[in-house]
Amino acid sequence: MAAHAYKSCSVLLWLFGWGTSVKTKIQQRALAGEKYRGVSETLHRLIRVNKGSDPNAPKTLLMGMARIYRGLGVSAVRSITTHGLLWTLFDMVGHYIDNLPCTRDSEEY
Repeated sequence: MAAHAYKSCSVLLWLFGWGTSVKTKIQQRALAGEKYRGVSETLHRLIRVNKGSDPNAPKTLLMGMARIYRGLGVSAVRSITTHGLLWTLFDMVGHYIDNLPCTRDSEEY
């Protein structure tokens, strides 16, 4: 039961922590020597403005959100697989340790 909670938390982490496109865009602009744009302006431009298009005809909010989460599907599959294997192994080792015979050869305990 606890393993399912861990898996769910790891997937939620990917969903909510994925939007690093803003940070990446700010870093790209800084390295290119372009004028600094704040986080809110960068986020707005990522979501609402098509590259090379008319700024008076912004794209839909859904298309903009999809741009931020580009590549999430592959990473989510990788995360689910990795965390699933990790917690399965963790549970197997815990079960193995719990079933080890308890022997006390001396009175030191």
